[in-house]
Amino acid sequence: LADESGKNSQRLSVSITVNISHEPNVRFFEMPVKIQANVSVETKGIEKGTRCVLYSYDSTEDVPTTPPYDKGYEFMKRFESDGSDNYIFVDPNLFLTNSARYYVAVIESTSAVMEL
Repeated sequence: LADESGKNSQRLSVSITVNISHEPNVRFFEMPVKIQANVSVETKGIEKGTRCVLYSYDSTEDVPTTPPYDKGYEFMKRFESDGSDNYIFVDPNLFLTNSARYYVAVIESTSAVMEL
């Protein structure tokens, strides 16, 4: 895939788990609680050292459906594939159980990567 500037970016599969096992029922006036996402990005088959970016968004309206993905995000985490099947990231940005968080992970070409 290429964004408007011609930079390559390929979306990766993302899944999350959260640090609670019971979600308060806000419809019955239970108070929402802060939760933390443990994000797993599938990196199986990606060459070790490949540079990637994980973006988080606070609403579906902010999540781009096509490149570039670096618009409207709330938080960004750059990482390199270490040759394992998954990259695990514990998101330090907590969110409430009555809200949502959305994640997109992409591979970036070296020309698309800015230094941290």
